[in-house]
Amino acid sequence: MPLGVGMLAGVFPPSIGGIQNCASNLAGVSSPAFVGYMVDRTGGFLAPLLIAGGLALLGAFSYLVIVPRIAPLGTGRRDRA
Repeated sequence: MPLGVGMLAGVFPPSIGGIQNCASNLAGVSSPAFVGYMVDRTGGFLAPLLIAGGLALLGAFSYLVIVPRIAPLGTGRRDRA
């Protein structure tokens, strides 16, 4: 299970996982066409790579801001010292 899905599963309701999967699949389907269009317009891969890198940084920043603090779940019993 990818890290993002595992983190979301313990914090948010299950419907969020479906929304995340839908957005991921839409990006996976549309990105090759977008990259091809950008290569045709600019003549190189620099612009699409910069855009992809910016979106990756935006996604990482979103996890830092949106996802609450993640802590391990307790075992339900008290540990004796």
